[in-house]
Amino acid sequence: MVRLAKVVELVLNDLDVTVNQYRALTLVAAGAPPMREFAVRLAMQPPNVSTLIDGLVGRGLISRRRDRTDRRRVVLSLTKRGQTLLDRAETRTGAALAAVASFDAQREHELLIGIDDWQNALDGVAADLHDTLHFRTGKSA
Repeated sequence: MVRLAKVVELVLNDLDVTVNQYRALTLVAAGAPPMREFAVRLAMQPPNVSTLIDGLVGRGLISRRRDRTDRRRVVLSLTKRGQTLLDRAETRTGAALAAVASFDAQREHELLIGIDDWQNALDGVAADLHDTLHFRTGKSA
């Protein structure tokens, strides 16, 4: 698994994006969660998440504004430039992982499907974390 992560890291470095920046872009694209959950899902301390977001805003990859109905809430969204970069990153990381899987031509399909299975499992864990955070804070999910 570490070697797969290194392949992804190398591809992202070529796009001038760190793994955490990529992960943040994917979370924003999926409908950015509240900052507390954002920190949990990125396994970062909230001040570090703020710094990460500031950098992405500074690069013009995401926009940040206050929610019109709840001024305490910050709404993040991808800019056109951010969406373009995320699309390129997704395409290139997918191609790189497919290239890794193709080294075992007999199991290529199985290996790629296995990556999708991990995604489903990770999405499930993220949903559980989301529910746990809402339970702890007394908010409804």
